[in-house]
Amino acid sequence: MKQFRLEEELIKILEELSKETGKSQTQLIEEAILYMYQHKQHNNLQLEIYKQENEKLKIVINTLQIALTEKDNKYEDLKKTYTQMYEDMKTQYEKRIEELKQINKESKKKWWNLLFKN
Repeated sequence: MKQFRLEEELIKILEELSKETGKSQTQLIEEAILYMYQHKQHNNLQLEIYKQENEKLKIVINTLQIALTEKDNKYEDLKKTYTQMYEDMKTQYEKRIEELKQINKESKKKWWNLLFKN
């Protein structure tokens, strides 16, 4: 049997608990030690579960980051495509306007020439 020293404050608490529960001080100390040991095992198990969940969350976060990067890249590509299409259409529109102006100008000349030739 081993003996241990306790501070007076802990001895008073132990004596009060012994009176309240009807258990011996030795039983209370044994229960406290067992409880702490079991609680430690439970905490270690919980910690391992949290570590595993953390790893899973890291994978999910990495996957989401990759997906967001791809989405951003596709968006930028689409934006460039639409910008280029807009510029092409604008250029075609401006060319067509110039062609129509030229046609209009030439047709006015023809009508004037026809009217004033006679």
